Amino acid sequence: MQVKRLLNIGMVDIDLLDNGTRHPNLAQMKMSAFCKKRGHNVSLLFKSEQMDNIMEYDALIISKVFTFSKIPEALVEVIPIDNPDKLRQLNNCVKKEIELLEGHLCEKPTVLIGGTGFFEDGGRDLHCEIEHTKPDYSLYVEYINAATKEGRSKQYFDDYENYSIGFTTRGCFRKCDFCVNKKYDRAFLHSPVSEFFDETRTGIYLWDDNFFAFGGWEEILDDIVATGKPFQFRQGLDIRLLTETRAKKLLRCKYHGDFIFAFDHIEDREIVEAKLKMWKKYCRRTTKLYLLCAFDPDNSNCDVNNLAELEKEDIKNLFERIKILMRFGCLPYIMRYEAYKKSKYKGIYTQVARWCNQPQFFKKKSFREFCVANQEYHSNNETNCSAYQALIDFEEDNRDIANSYFDLKFEELNEYPQMGYGRHIKTPCKICEKENVTWFSVQYGQQDDKQVASAYLSGQLDFSCLRKKGSVCNVNPEEAAKAVSGALLRLNMNELVLIIDDIAEIEELDVQTIPQFSSIYSTTHDLLEIVYGKKLSYEEIGVRLDYGTVKKKEARAKYGENHAKLGALMDLVFIDGDVDSRKMKTTISPMGQCFQSLDEETKVKLRDRLFLRIPIIQKLIKETKEEETSLDSILFSVTNSSKTQERRKSSVKKIVDELRKNNDSMLLERIVRILY
Repeated sequence: MQVKRLLNIGMVDIDLLDNGTRHPNLAQMKMSAFCKKRGHNVSLLFKSEQMDNIMEYDALIISKVFTFSKIPEALVEVIPIDNPDKLRQLNNCVKKEIELLEGHLCEKPTVLIGGTGFFEDGGRDLHCEIEHTKPDYSLYVEYINAATKEGRSKQYFDDYENYSIGFTTRGCFRKCDFCVNKKYDRAFLHSPVSEFFDETRTGIYLWDDNFFAFGGWEEILDDIVATGKPFQFRQGLDIRLLTETRAKKLLRCKYHGDFIFAFDHIEDREIVEAKLKMWKKYCRRTTKLYLLCAFDPDNSNCDVNNLAELEKEDIKNLFERIKILMRFGCLPYIMRYEAYKKSKYKGIYTQVARWCNQPQFFKKKSFREFCVANQEYHSNNETNCSAYQALIDFEEDNRDIANSYFDLKFEELNEYPQMGYGRHIKTPCKICEKENVTWFSVQYGQQDDKQVASAYLSGQLDFSCLRKKGSVCNVNPEEAAKAVSGALLRLNMNELVLIIDDIAEIEELDVQTIPQFSSIYSTTHDLLEIVYGKKLSYEEIGVRLDYGTVKKKEARAKYGENHAKLGALMDLVFIDGDVDSRKMKTTISPMGQCFQSLDEETKVKLRDRLFLRIPIIQKLIKETKEEETSLDSILFSVTNSSKTQERRKSSVKKIVDELRKNNDSMLLERIVRILY
């Protein structure tokens, strides 16, 4: 495109300059792409020397998302912060202003500003041509390179480098008081996925305001799935709009990371509880819900006493929502409105957020235990740490709330816990009452081999069921294991592949349940001998598997853990205990005992069939039914760490290579379609 005059344009991301941000500014990337298409020189201004020379640019395009981000001194002179009318005058159409500048020389740079950090409504919408321009994903490259050279982790910039980013829909009908997106009263189609999709990037992030509020949501999901890339909605989905159809559709997609919803008001508890109950029927992956707190639009007119009562009620409602999520085995993520900084209870808001937003603490400790643990690590024994001080200050004035909530524990309230490693309790007795294939019918030979194998590989029949306290399945676990293994051994691998094809819902993948090990033989033989008749820790297993090789204590424990987890995924062992890996104990399972009694040739045959019980192996088999499937893409959907991906990839490939030795044609056809 020919233009009259080439411009030097400076792009300024104020949020980046102030505190830094893990997310790129999408509007900036679109405006950069528009300007570059017209041949102009575009620079992201992030260095001090660039900011010192801002008067040398023809145009400065400045964006600000967060109201609290501070404007650099160099820009204070060109942005009339204290004059709303003049500020609004700088919120001009970028397309029009750039086109005007191409024909006129100006002594001073033209300043253009926008974003919710400047204007409550975000200001002027981008011109249609810019809004529907593919983002300039290269805008932040120089900044990322400079930051990583200074020691910033490359993983910090994952959102910048690895994801296509955009909105497929815009708008929301709810118009929540706290939300900046109030321009529209409905959700509508915004752009096709192809508009912002970059096939070189490994995933997709969607920033839609309320995706399920748009009637054509299903077609959009189909378009996203067609890219073959894992994706995630970053804004949090509206759980109140969830239906069984939507839940099933979403769970069949290649979804990246945790599922995220929102639970902003305790008044919604009834519908949220109903939707979570329905969601938990299908989803076994980590589910998070954003919990807004410290927001009340009417607080500004309250006197001090009334304000304190409102804040107290807000904290009580926050803990009640946390309690509800504990029951459903979900994780809260606390979103504090800016008003918390002025609250009498600022400390408690801060510490509850620290507790909840770190799952490793939230899953293991009550809020009180979390604060006490912080005090124990406090360097000065004569003073209280901020967490413990916040606890005792709040409890002194609000003992009723403290007594009701401070000692609640996730593991005690969770009604959807795991039974051992990698398994969720599925209230098996209730399921068996409604299913044709039960442990009773298996033990007494009332089903054919295909029915038994299908129930076992799909997880309907799980030996953990027989260990559950109060289980009514009064069957002999060893006899049940012989019946299941016998059914598996009598079927060929092609028949088992077809059974996997028919499994409606494969266990959702999680980085912790994707194998990572050194030796298959160490798991199927050595491990079973080691744990037979014993309950051993990971370290104890690692020492025995190590054959005298010099390894540090932590390395031996990890070695034992990796092989025990593979054994658990194959149903050869059970892993029980506290979330803390040091307290986990491994014992042999009924299937493991049955396995040990077999001759070597039959062991290999059963081993290969137990591989088919591992979720990622099932997923690979299902996805390669009609097309090639990338193992790298699947691994990326569950972890951002390239090192973790590589370790898991190596282990999964070992299993696939063993399965390749089978002569069953259908299985071999599937394996050939797996891309490494």
